[in-house]
Amino acid sequence: MNAAKYSTLPDIDTAQDVYETDDPIPSTLNASRHKGEAGSDDEGAPSRSAIRGSRTTEVGASKDELDSSNLMEHDEASKKFRKAEKRRDRPRTHYAYPPSPTDSDTPIEPLRPIPLSRRLRALQAEMMKMAVDPGELIRGLVDVRGRLEKIRKGQEGRGRLVGVILRDGDKESESQPAKPAEAEKPNVRSIVEMDRRVGELEKLVGSSTATLDELLLSDLDRASASQHSHRRHPSQSNAAPPSQIQEQVLPLLSRLGPSLPHIPHILTRLRTLSALHSSAGQFEKDQRKMREALGELESAIGTIEKSLEENRGVVRGNVSGLENRIELLMKRVEELGRH
Repeated sequence: MNAAKYSTLPDIDTAQDVYETDDPIPSTLNASRHKGEAGSDDEGAPSRSAIRGSRTTEVGASKDELDSSNLMEHDEASKKFRKAEKRRDRPRTHYAYPPSPTDSDTPIEPLRPIPLSRRLRALQAEMMKMAVDPGELIRGLVDVRGRLEKIRKGQEGRGRLVGVILRDGDKESESQPAKPAEAEKPNVRSIVEMDRRVGELEKLVGSSTATLDELLLSDLDRASASQHSHRRHPSQSNAAPPSQIQEQVLPLLSRLGPSLPHIPHILTRLRTLSALHSSAGQFEKDQRKMREALGELESAIGTIEKSLEENRGVVRGNVSGLENRIELLMKRVEELGRH
């Protein structure tokens, strides 16, 4: 009646509703269910078409209520979900790549800890390498002493030559005190020439870099200035007498004169020897520290060996006690078997 009433209107959907379609044949539905769920727990469960048929025959169903014919029962739904959970909990197989051939070639020794005996041997070898033979130090000192003797002999000969030349000049000046100023000019020239030649000799020998003490240089300058002033004015009889300091310094300078060129080299050698002694003292301190460390290691090894012996005794006692208990247990089992 409703369809005839609205049939003349345009764009009217006259197709059947989804819930009004015919149900599938129960035989085909049961066959497909048996194929998909072979070996499962719910083989004996009723089919969906049978459930629909039973629901359609219910008397209490009403057209105004919701259509619950397509819904599963509680038992069937619980079985479905249980089956899905079982599938989810199945362990998955993961592919593991085989080890590469280079892994077997890698050494395993570095991963293992180095034993204490090997470490002690390595420390002893290092100490033997670091140890310095005192004979080598003595030979080095003898060599240095020989070189110093050679330098001293050479410089003593040179100092004697310079002293002889200076004494000759002094004797000439003392033997001719009354010559005029014109006669002193050749002496000054000879001294300048001698100084130049001494400078050349110093350059050849290599001692030109040696510097004298400032106080000695100032005293020498004062003494030479006083001598020159006395030579230039010999007629002045009222000249001031030399001071007490000059009288004390001049003999000292005359004694130190031959050894002045050797002092810088001797000081250099002494500084080298002091550095050598300081390095030897530092080396001795290092040796003492290493000996103390070795003593601590030896004491630690002794305590470890003692504890190992004690542990060995405890293990032996435990093993013997366990064997006795096993024997007693076997005897009891045999007695029970006899009874």
